[in-house]
Amino acid sequence: MVVALLALIVAAGGTAYATGEGNPILGGQRNPGSDPSTALTKETQIIANLSGYGTRQSNKSKNGGGAIYGCRSGGGGTAGGNRPCIRANNLSSGYAFEFATTGAQGGLITTGDATGAPFTTNATGVATGLNADRLDGKNATDFLGATDTAANAKTVGGVKILKVQTLLATDAAAQTVLDEGALKLTLTCAAGHPRLVAATATDNSLMRGSRVSVVNDAAVYGSSNFDVADAPVVLFDGAVDGRGTTTFTYTTPAGPVVQGALFVDDQATYGNFAGCSVTGTADVTS
Repeated sequence: MVVALLALIVAAGGTAYATGEGNPILGGQRNPGSDPSTALTKETQIIANLSGYGTRQSNKSKNGGGAIYGCRSGGGGTAGGNRPCIRANNLSSGYAFEFATTGAQGGLITTGDATGAPFTTNATGVATGLNADRLDGKNATDFLGATDTAANAKTVGGVKILKVQTLLATDAAAQTVLDEGALKLTLTCAAGHPRLVAATATDNSLMRGSRVSVVNDAAVYGSSNFDVADAPVVLFDGAVDGRGTTTFTYTTPAGPVVQGALFVDDQATYGNFAGCSVTGTADVTS
């Protein structure tokens, strides 16, 4: 009887500490052991039916380490025929996962290639609270703010469009009206008569234009060899023409092209202002 009891204890002890396929899991040890030949060859399932969690893993150490899962999965995940190291399937309509921490940072995702994507999704809805540092590889500073003005806002199809608007009091010092592409327009208002002239900063330039005034009929002006040392080309002279319009085209040997359409007014009055004015637009093509 004693011999039989000892044999039972030995048999029970051997069963309790055996690991491997079909055997119990041993706490505090590697299961089923370091011998590759004893590795499990079938899926180990833990099935529960309760209102709480089916299993729970925790570590009370201040260093953390609740659980770690490792595998040697190939690329592409489930869609590529390779199972990921961790997969959470919700067979109903609720969340498949939740991550929570009392700290200031929720977690970290690293990739072997720093230029790789941290994750992908087929969802197109808004991720509430997600603050992305980059969009399509660009930083927030690469995008224009809702109230900002683009640096090329005045450029359409390579043509820069400029608004010309100058008021000059009677007998005030000369004022630059336009300074673009080596062309400089200057306005004077002696005795209330506007005089608009053009000078070039590049030799062998071309200036051509015409004016229509309330005093004189249409007149053509310009220079086919407009040099820096030449006298300014008169676009409009209020002492002779009164008020009217002037249009011009200016080019340099290497470009750009400046075209303008301006209205020149003598004895202009805007509220309490009296003097001369030039208004209109100019286009600059590089």
